[in-house]
Amino acid sequence: MSSSLYLATPFSMAILQFFGHLREDILSKTTEPGSVKAYIFGGCALHIHTNARVSNDIDVEFSSAEWMRKNNIVISKPSIIYAAGPVRRTLELDSQFTPVLGPLHEDYQDDAILLQKHHLDSPLWLYVVTPEDLAVSKLGRFGERDREDILTLLKMKKMTVDNFRERATEALKYYVGSPEAAKSHLDYVIWQYNQLPHR
Repeated sequence: MSSSLYLATPFSMAILQFFGHLREDILSKTTEPGSVKAYIFGGCALHIHTNARVSNDIDVEFSSAEWMRKNNIVISKPSIIYAAGPVRRTLELDSQFTPVLGPLHEDYQDDAILLQKHHLDSPLWLYVVTPEDLAVSKLGRFGERDREDILTLLKMKKMTVDNFRERATEALKYYVGSPEAAKSHLDYVIWQYNQLPHR
């Protein structure tokens, strides 16, 4: 299983730049290391793990969202413009994103991968969720792009079928949505992967 991250691509660098601006805003309120923890999901997380695609928005969960609201933390630059080949794109924060609408393992924050370890003295600690937890989070909505993202993680050996199934099965034990539907999504996407040639 490959654990390498793609942090030097133009898109990943735009993501890090975005959170760099947020770090500056938080520094105006506190210097306590790790006051705010940010967990990246969605297309940004998929890109960091696989370099497979880019996104126009950042799906992120802040562990101290209430603290940020109380202290009026505002992202001074709510969007970043970056070059993706010949095309210039805009990356923005998805203010409506919440990970609780889909299934999630109870340990997803503990197991998330810390990015930018040289910023441990910063009030903002930035993480990306593991490939397994990213895939599990996509079993609720399970649109075409969600299925493609899960298959990409499997095809690129970012996780194994067994690890994915085990993580998902544990998460579905306390999923507040429809565990039966999510279980059928899990079985279907694994069946799809098993039909692929030369897997």
